[in-house]
Amino acid sequence: MGFPFYSISLTRQWALGMLLAVAPLIVAVGYAIWSMDKHNRRQNELVESTAAINRQMSALQELVKELERSARQFVVLQDARFEKIYGEKYAKLQEQAMALERNIGSAKMSDMVSQLLRVTHRSALSITSPDKRDAAPEQLSTPKGVEAEETLNEVVGPEFEANSLGRLTAIFNSAAEITSNITVLANDALNASLAEQKEGFRTTQWWLAILGLLALPASFVIMVIWSYVITRPLNNLSQTIRRIGEGELEGSAKVEGPEEFQVLGKRLEWLRENLELIEQQKSTFLRHVTHELKTPLAAIFEASALLTEEIPGPLTGEQRKVVEILFNNATRLQEMIQQLLNFNSVRLAAGGPRQSLELPDFLHKSIERYRSLANANQVYIEIPKTSIHVESDLVLLEMIFNNLLSNAIHFSPPGSRIALGWGKTEAEDEPAGWWLEVRDQGPGISKHDKEKIFTPFFQGDNKRQGATKGSGLGLAIVAECLRHLGGDIQVMDEEPNGTRFYISFTDYT
Repeated sequence: MGFPFYSISLTRQWALGMLLAVAPLIVAVGYAIWSMDKHNRRQNELVESTAAINRQMSALQELVKELERSARQFVVLQDARFEKIYGEKYAKLQEQAMALERNIGSAKMSDMVSQLLRVTHRSALSITSPDKRDAAPEQLSTPKGVEAEETLNEVVGPEFEANSLGRLTAIFNSAAEITSNITVLANDALNASLAEQKEGFRTTQWWLAILGLLALPASFVIMVIWSYVITRPLNNLSQTIRRIGEGELEGSAKVEGPEEFQVLGKRLEWLRENLELIEQQKSTFLRHVTHELKTPLAAIFEASALLTEEIPGPLTGEQRKVVEILFNNATRLQEMIQQLLNFNSVRLAAGGPRQSLELPDFLHKSIERYRSLANANQVYIEIPKTSIHVESDLVLLEMIFNNLLSNAIHFSPPGSRIALGWGKTEAEDEPAGWWLEVRDQGPGISKHDKEKIFTPFFQGDNKRQGATKGSGLGLAIVAECLRHLGGDIQVMDEEPNGTRFYISFTDYT
């Protein structure tokens, strides 16, 4: 696979996969915690700022009232202590106003604060006694943008004593109006901050929803991909075991992947090598045994032929029956030996070269070879008149057709027909190729037997016609030949009875 982690243990791979799968969820939860913490901090700051502004506004309003009260007391009582108190209150008012300006931080608030300080400064000058007018600018802080001398000339005149209370009323009415405007402006600023906070919270909610919707599919996709990465060696291992179980011993059985699979792959490779050695020994044994059996079998055939021709002397009826039994069993033994040789050779064969041929002409030889057997069993063979040109391995194709035709003849009752067929594949959804079929009118094959008929030495419930019994290798040889040729076989029932073997090949022309 090329991944550096691909050879680590399966347990570590699963742990790493789970960590990767939950990573999007961890990111989503982490972002949610961070966002909520950020929102809470902003909310706390807004609450603290609101409380501070409210305190400053209350203090500002209270200081304006105290300034007015001190100014009136001074005008009425002409007591210097109230003048001093007024100066102290004015300093506090200036401090609170500047703090409020910093908290709000807007140009309008700066203008409002400047107006308030200018108005209250006029009040300070208006209550200053005539002998202290010249010192007023030095005794009281002058607000930013206010010229003390101009203010003094504006508020101090020859009618100062008579109009002091009237002036105070007008000045502090103006101060109250400015304070009210400052309160409205502060509330607007707080509402704007609150709206901004709500909008930020809604944005955070949307992002959390989007992240949550993306995190779950992302985790699922990671789990699917990781499961494929981890289970792929398991699938390869399963295919290797299946291949060995089906007798396909070519190729290595080693498996790439986690450490556990590599160890198991090495053991499978050891098993494959031993099975391959056993197969070779078995094939060698079969060749030797069948070869050794042919010589005495030939002698038995020769002896039975001499007895049948009564060369040693005339035979009685009972003796003829014994000779017939001897001949039939020798024939069966010869057929089994030949089938064993064919099965062994086709299993070990790699397949010969494909040759071009006219299918009807090629199959005609096999048909004529079995013509006498068909006539003896009173079975008629129907041959199509169509001709097709194909490419195939001649030896394997002949084995396939011979076994199918032989089975059809042996399982067909007297007076029945065997229909042969061939042609080119014409379906659009199938690759170009050709097909061959053999249909008989025998007893058919049960559903249970259909699953086993291609197993070596298996014989179903329905037995062959005649004295010679089968070896159970015919269809196994057909299956092995088709495996080498890349063909496919289907077994279907015929109506009202019988079996249809349909074989399809890919066209290599």
